[in-house]
Amino acid sequence: MKEIVNNLTYKDLKNLPVKLYKELNIPHYVQREFLILNILEKNNGIADINFIMVRIYNETKEILTRKNMWNILGKMREKNLIESAEKKGYYKIKK
Repeated sequence: MKEIVNNLTYKDLKNLPVKLYKELNIPHYVQREFLILNILEKNNGIADINFIMVRIYNETKEILTRKNMWNILGKMREKNLIESAEKKGYYKIKK
């Protein structure tokens, strides 16, 4: 898996206690990417954009526009963190 920040991967960060995670000083956009990867993982590695947007709202109360969400997912694809799934509008964790 590709690094998310400072040579740390999603696997390095996913099981950390919240208190330690907050001390790492991770940028907001990286936290959002981490949240999306976590959402996908909890949903068997795949989800559609609507599901991701709702889960982000449920966890953070942040309302993202569809355009903003497409941009975030596009950047995550460029970083090889996720990839488009076979079904249109669905994304999965890149293996």
